[in-house]
Amino acid sequence: MKRDVIFDKKELARHTLFSGTKVIQTRYIGSKKVLPFVINTGNIIAKGGLIRSILYPPPLDYEFEQDSDKFIQCLAVITCIGFIYTLVTKILRGTDAVKIVVESLDLKTIVVPPVLPTAMGVGNL
Repeated sequence: MKRDVIFDKKELARHTLFSGTKVIQTRYIGSKKVLPFVINTGNIIAKGGLIRSILYPPPLDYEFEQDSDKFIQCLAVITCIGFIYTLVTKILRGTDAVKIVVESLDLKTIVVPPVLPTAMGVGNL
């Protein structure tokens, strides 16, 4: 191989090592050692993508964060209003204390959907 020849993947495919290849033996060229050089790092594969995402994380969307905080605050206000309303109406009707607490706290699961954390996580991607 001449020094002024540009590297061609197709032409030199026999001499190219790809991801996951382990070198178990090298040979001397005359009396000189073999000198490898890196063409491309593995950012295309999954491990390289993970390392790239850690080193260079995508910018956060702060507007989404602010909107999601407002949405959660709105859900908390609705839950508190519902909790107080249920508490007062059940007390006025003379319902058992355990049943009042269970039904009042049940509003939390009705107002805040179980999928909310997942939906917020997807919004950050």
